[in-house]
Amino acid sequence: MPTNDPVFDENTHARLRAAALCRTASDLIARSLLTRQAIARGRGQCATRRLLRLAAGGSDADTTPDPAAAQVVRAKIARGSLRRDPCVGGVVVLRGSQHPCNGCGWPIPADEVEMRARFVDGDLLRFHAWCFDTWYRAVNL
Repeated sequence: MPTNDPVFDENTHARLRAAALCRTASDLIARSLLTRQAIARGRGQCATRRLLRLAAGGSDADTTPDPAAAQVVRAKIARGSLRRDPCVGGVVVLRGSQHPCNGCGWPIPADEVEMRARFVDGDLLRFHAWCFDTWYRAVNL
């Protein structure tokens, strides 16, 4: 029911516009929360993020030494076919490169973590996470 009162018409128009803007804002907030959840889920599942967590000292992977691999690594250390000096050049954590592990000899798949120990002389050793753990403990004890 239209009125001839311009103030009433202006207030009604402003209220309707405010209600429409509130609905739009609510929709945007809901969509942004869904987007935030999707981003968090994507980051959590990202292999690179997993590597960064491992490099920072976290662990979402099983770094418990595989008994067979640990035995091979210890045998290589005892024979002297695996370096015993500490890696002062640093340790790098990457995706697996399909190259064989210097510890157990098995390839390091791309969906697993590869630990690379660098030495001052430029030498590089590649390990599975559990093989690196076994080697590191044996060398640094």
